[in-house]
This record gives sequence, C-alpha cells and structure tokens, in this order.
Amino acid sequence: FCTMPKAEWNCLYKQRKFFDSIAKELRFSSLDEWYNFSVQKFRRFNPRSSNLLNTVTSNRYSHSLVKALVSVYPEHEWKLWRFKKSPVNYWKEIFHQRSFFDWLGPRTLR
Repeated sequence: FCTMPKAEWNCLYKQRKFFDSIAKELRFSSLDEWYNFSVQKFRRFNPRSSNLLNTVTSNRYSHSLVKALVSVYPEHEWKLWRFKKSPVNYWKEIFHQRSFFDWLGPRTLR
C-alpha cells in the first residue's frame, strides 16, 4: 500500500480495501479470524502495513481496531466479547450479557 494523507483514510471504501488486503495477506478465510488478530504480531510480520493500520485506526477510531472493524464491515454480526479486549463498559449493559449467553447456550448443550 502506498502512503496517503490522513484525510484520504476517512473514506470507508479505502479503509475496507486496506483491511481486506491485510486479511488476504494473513490468509483469513472469514471475518471471524479478526477476533484472534494481534496488532503486535502483525507489526513484526509487516511493519509497513502496521504503520498504516495505526493511521487508519487512530484517525477515526481512537486507536481501536474493534471500532474500525465494526464500522468498516457493518454487515457482519460482530461478537465483541470474542476480541482479546472488549470495549470499555461493554459488560455493564444487560443486552450484551444476554447476547453472550444466547450465543453460548447452544454451544454448551452439544
């Protein structure tokens, strides 16, 4: 990827193309593989793209990969508890607790 002015990264299309390229580079087969993504490991794997990732997430998403992914892929039903770190105060909302147990229930009955 070439470098672009920060303002250029405000375009969701360009952000999506960037995340798609990372997923392709890491051979992700589905969006769910982002749950196990580690920015630190990625930095070692690809320092140049890592700097761009920092630019994209810092620009609009307060350095939050989770916020960026939710915005860039709104059609995906993200389960935020599956990321290594869930958003601040996420578990305080009953809705999120309920969603988690609704998701977990069928998996424990197998």
